[in-house]
Amino acid sequence: MDPIVVLVLLLPCLLLISLWRPTSGRRKLPPGPTPLPIIGNALQIDFKDVNKSLAELSKVYGPVFTLYLGMKPTVVLHGYEAVKEALVDNGEEFAGRDSIPIFERCNKGLGIAFSNGKTWKETRHFSLMSLRYLGMGKRSIEDRIQEEARCLVEELKKNNGSPCDPTFNLSSAVCNVINTIIFHNRYDYNDPCFLDLLQRLNEIFRILGSQWIQWQVLGHNRHHHLFLGAKVVTAVLWVTQWMWAWMAATLGHAQQALMSSTSVGAVDGVEQTPRRSRRATTVKMDKAASAPKEATDPAAEALV
Repeated sequence: MDPIVVLVLLLPCLLLISLWRPTSGRRKLPPGPTPLPIIGNALQIDFKDVNKSLAELSKVYGPVFTLYLGMKPTVVLHGYEAVKEALVDNGEEFAGRDSIPIFERCNKGLGIAFSNGKTWKETRHFSLMSLRYLGMGKRSIEDRIQEEARCLVEELKKNNGSPCDPTFNLSSAVCNVINTIIFHNRYDYNDPCFLDLLQRLNEIFRILGSQWIQWQVLGHNRHHHLFLGAKVVTAVLWVTQWMWAWMAATLGHAQQALMSSTSVGAVDGVEQTPRRSRRATTVKMDKAASAPKEATDPAAEALV
């Protein structure tokens, strides 16, 4: 049968299902704007300024209201009192997280940000224990932060007092503190491997701020490959795989340095990995990340 004929026959059924499901389920949910078939309340949200759209809807429907993002209902809490009642007064009941397909693919439901239930509690407990072991709240970690702060000041002095945008330097300092704690390694601000890492991080945040990714997150869309934003989704997956490969390679070098005790150089007791070895890490990361077949970087292409 012709696919177009099948689509024409299925469309009325989909419309009927989308009209029936919200009506049957809306009785148990807080009030909210009437959703349209299939797309829900997507037209009532400005994805360039979601906060403003939700604030305007809260003036009409109250601090707790329901939105349909696609065919899935989403309960919105707006304002301090509503959020406090849910997350503080009834924290246990609201401690869970919804499953967002694109993040499930990126992180397989692992990590503090994307795990849920027992896995999240165990990961959080392990992370806190590890951070305490690494010096959180102790003098040792304060010394590392102060050392990086001195490096940051020296970097800012290079501007000779002229106005500058400190975003890059501040991001580099924060990233270096994390690297020092986790991998026992500090990068120079002009290190090619370090600059590559910061570029990938910026790409992730810029992609996550796009309208298509917001639709993926807010609408919990499981069929992202059918939408025009599939290229953006592919870029997110590619950059995420690159980051996983970077962490695995960096951890491998840190373990080798610890076992062989042949690290080169030191800054107040912080071992330094040779620059050549760090650059080799970047090459391994690019090979390990399963990039699509296109010749261009999908992350860069999605940002155009």
